[in-house]
Amino acid sequence: MEASEPGADEAHDLDHPGDNLTLDKPAVTVQPEYLPPIEFTAERATLRNLLTALPESPGDLNFQIIQYTRFATRLALREQFGVIYAPEWHVWLAGLEIRQLTGRPLVLHVHSLALDRDSLNDRGWILELERLALRRATLVLAASEILAERLQSAYSVAADRIKVVAAHDEEALTVALQSINRN
Repeated sequence: MEASEPGADEAHDLDHPGDNLTLDKPAVTVQPEYLPPIEFTAERATLRNLLTALPESPGDLNFQIIQYTRFATRLALREQFGVIYAPEWHVWLAGLEIRQLTGRPLVLHVHSLALDRDSLNDRGWILELERLALRRATLVLAASEILAERLQSAYSVAADRIKVVAAHDEEALTVALQSINRN
């Protein structure tokens, strides 16, 4: 059987891939009481202990992020909360997973873009995670006006979904998170 060229619609879809990896609303709401309990052994006593137990080598960054996501998701599903706040790109995968399972609004705090970094490690899956998280976030907090403009130009994040909140401005952060929680 000979392969044929894609039609116009299929070619357009290939050039402009849609975001069909996550749903706008959770398919099924996960009830925390049905999840197996987390065993709080000496090795898993706290999140800090878990994170320090992970390997430090740069090649294991994807493993560390996946392990953190697994742990944070299980922990979050046992808590009552109104908003998911992901302060760094390292926790955006966990934020996306928790959003997918709970339907709660996701707020990302962006301090830099993978697009603007020189490291080859920031290409590939990190760039894709950034793209997906920025699409799915309810609100994106940019650390500066310049970064807010970059979010609009590079990722087409709507201006009404971006607020400028400096990295250490706790008062502005609290106001932004409370505004989401009221909606």
